[in-house]
Amino acid sequence: MSVDGYVCNPEQKTVTPVTFETKSLLKELYEEIGCSLVQRITVTDDDLSGYVDEEGLLKPNVQWTLGGREVSGNVVLFGRITGSGAETSCKLTQEQVAALCDF
Repeated sequence: MSVDGYVCNPEQKTVTPVTFETKSLLKELYEEIGCSLVQRITVTDDDLSGYVDEEGLLKPNVQWTLGGREVSGNVVLFGRITGSGAETSCKLTQEQVAALCDF
């Protein structure tokens, strides 16, 4: 099973669509974000969630805001989190996600 989302890269100022396999999600998140410890965040109520480097604000990464929230480094975004804690595919368009990014 797979889940679709976006990688927000502040250094390149890009929002890129990605597909992750749920079986290897954690490994793929570490690779895309460039870290070894991730934290789940809620960006817009329950419609947009994602993962950031848990220690990102302590590192010399590019800091930026996502939907008014301060984040650091790359962020991977998904849709709503189910009641069982699973990620769902992002329903927002690439342009809608980009509008939330203040690089």
